[in-house]
Amino acid sequence: MNKNYVENVCLKAPGLAIKAGGSAVVKYANTFAVKAGGVISVDTTTADAPGLADSKGINNVATSNIADDYQRVYTLLAAVNVTTGVITCTWVHGADFAIGRAAKMSDINFGNPENDDELKAVVGFVVIKNETAAVFIPGTTVLDIALSTVQYIDNYGFVGM
Repeated sequence: MNKNYVENVCLKAPGLAIKAGGSAVVKYANTFAVKAGGVISVDTTTADAPGLADSKGINNVATSNIADDYQRVYTLLAAVNVTTGVITCTWVHGADFAIGRAAKMSDINFGNPENDDELKAVVGFVVIKNETAAVFIPGTTVLDIALSTVQYIDNYGFVGM
């Protein structure tokens, strides 16, 4: 039987963006909600996302610096408290890959099983392309630094992610 729903989904566009010029922080520019682990969240208002420095890579490996001429895809995940409906967001990231090609699905970490990430909704993605001739330090290097490109992608409307 065809199920006409997606179990974990972003229900309203979060509006991922840089917090402000000269900032190393990503924010949610819109009020948004998710469905995760079978629970619909309450609305989450405009706020700062967790720091990119706290992101976990594949197998829960801590984040590291992004070398010059490399890029990385960060995935923002949301869990919903089953009692209160409050969202808690976390970042995960995939392996770095050389600049010169678009990001592929295989470059995206959709979560780590040891954190029960399969019960979380994908809120969106941040792709950081570092061409600064120096390392990019997640959570420290400003997101609008010259010679880097940062792409903010809401996952709202992408069925089945």
